Amino acid sequence: MAISLTNGQPSTTTTVNGTSHDSNSKAYKVHEKELFAPRPIKVVCIGAGLSGIFLGARLPMLTENVELVIYEKNPEVGGTWYENKYPGAACDVPSHRYQYTWEPNPRWSEFYSPAAEIQRYLHDTAVKYDVMKYIKFETKVTSAIWDEESGKWKLKLRNVKTGEEFEDETNILINAMGVLNDWKWPDIKGIKDYKGILLHTANWDTSVSLEGLNVASIGSGSSAIQLVPAMLQDKVSHIDSYFRSNTWILPRLGAEHMNKTADGQLIYEYSNEEIETFEKNPEALLEYRRKLEKDVSAAFHLFLREDDVQKKVCPEIAEYMRKQLSSKPGLAEKMIPNWPVGCRRLTPGVGFLEALVKPNVDSIFDEISHFDETGIVTKDGTHRKYDAIACATGFNVSYNSRFPFIGRDGAQLDDDYAANPYSYFALAVPGFPNYFVFNGPNAPVGAGSLIPGTEAQGEYMIKASSSISNNSFPLSDKSNQPSPPCSSTQAIQKFQRQDIKSMEPNREKTLKFVEHTDAWMPRSVWSTGCRSWYKNGKVNGRVTALWPGTGLHYIDSLSEPRWEDFDYTYADSTNPYSFLGDGFTHIEHTGEDRTWDLGIRTARMQTHPALHQGEGKKKVVTNGSSKMVLDETNISVVA
Repeated sequence: MAISLTNGQPSTTTTVNGTSHDSNSKAYKVHEKELFAPRPIKVVCIGAGLSGIFLGARLPMLTENVELVIYEKNPEVGGTWYENKYPGAACDVPSHRYQYTWEPNPRWSEFYSPAAEIQRYLHDTAVKYDVMKYIKFETKVTSAIWDEESGKWKLKLRNVKTGEEFEDETNILINAMGVLNDWKWPDIKGIKDYKGILLHTANWDTSVSLEGLNVASIGSGSSAIQLVPAMLQDKVSHIDSYFRSNTWILPRLGAEHMNKTADGQLIYEYSNEEIETFEKNPEALLEYRRKLEKDVSAAFHLFLREDDVQKKVCPEIAEYMRKQLSSKPGLAEKMIPNWPVGCRRLTPGVGFLEALVKPNVDSIFDEISHFDETGIVTKDGTHRKYDAIACATGFNVSYNSRFPFIGRDGAQLDDDYAANPYSYFALAVPGFPNYFVFNGPNAPVGAGSLIPGTEAQGEYMIKASSSISNNSFPLSDKSNQPSPPCSSTQAIQKFQRQDIKSMEPNREKTLKFVEHTDAWMPRSVWSTGCRSWYKNGKVNGRVTALWPGTGLHYIDSLSEPRWEDFDYTYADSTNPYSFLGDGFTHIEHTGEDRTWDLGIRTARMQTHPALHQGEGKKKVVTNGSSKMVLDETNISVVA
């Protein structure tokens, strides 16, 4: 190291690996600001469904100097739960698991909530947490293009009601559109020739009455399984249920948590007494939620190909289906698949098998050839006339963008990407800086409720769950360094506080993650021979939709971000350490108490095993004027 004077000031020239660094370089100037000052940024979120509402509730709570805008194509929040209004539309996950973990609803009316009730819950949550003020309704994003010079996404948008087009730009773009939002008609010849009532479950005309009509239902997924028994309740004259593939129909999941009639029939509705108990006794509600969570989470072993649970369940469900369908000989053999339970999404078919054996319901497994003006012709030449045809044929579940989406160096989320989609931990994609997505490829969407994983993704995008409040704080301190309030920042806070201009997952690291995922999948039933959207609509191929492990495994994997897996550019291109600022912290700038952490440091060490040998897990200790209850993970001030 050589030290010299430049214009009367000391200048240090340091040589590292043969390269000289001049500390008095004119290219870089100290930024006159406090350490980790969060610079103002803008965040745009596309979609105000479950994920977008979560972001609208949490982002303002955990950040400052962030302008948030949420663009939603519909006139209301709720996403797929606003759009799906077909008869019988409901969630196939128990209600008390399909809700935000921090906003339990004691008033769910049924074990499996109807779509309209879920939409009301999401609306009420958005209102309660003041999310509505961030949402611009009836606005579609029509283009998103990365601008390298500004380090921003340039957006084009259109008001779907007025047709007005306008532009916007944002530092960070978050995709909360979800997978189940782009419905499509089945690719069947002549569908436009049909002159009767043509319906789709994702675009249902609620003004249409099917009472007394001869109806066809096309599909064998979750929507069709809910639709067929519901149409019977709507008093249709006859239903032909067209199966595009065979499928497992599960017994009632969670039956042990439901009430029963005197003759053993399950009661799906919660009683007024149960709802009142949940409303008045939060601990009773929490205990009920815990039991549900434990039982459903434990079912993951079903998805492991060689697990004893899988080997036991397959014959049991097959026998259940045979028994339910016994009054129509041969039907069970056509319906029961030759691939394992769980290869496709598990579907608790409430009332579906019972509907198929009704005298006014026929199940048709012949492939459809084409539509004509009056009905459907199958490939064996049979023509059947219908007053109405309901297409329960699902969504475009590919991961290509619904609009031009162009990232760094011309990268696109187009058909080529959709043919073999990949991501970094289901929330970011190489080539797309400052872009995050909820439930991208290989997300934890195949086993139980997706909401806890969605929340973990949102927290990753915003900040870590670990924080310090006035009366409770975590003891875990793996960095062995003092933790400032609201520490352990995640993506958006890191972006703000460290003067980052752009961040994207490293392509090589992402491909290594994909390599691990692909190597794990053969042990699961998801990789076996069924046609599934888990495998991009293929019978055989990569499992592109699901996480290689349990939901809890995914959540924990996000709890320790690998920031070294990202590539960065910085707002000050001359020096990545501009965030160090003028040498002073926020506390020193504002004149706040500089000794705030002394009590915390003392309290942390009070849990050292050497101090509590032979004692119970909890202990009350005194720290100054406060008494604290210590356990293995937390300290709470009690006096």
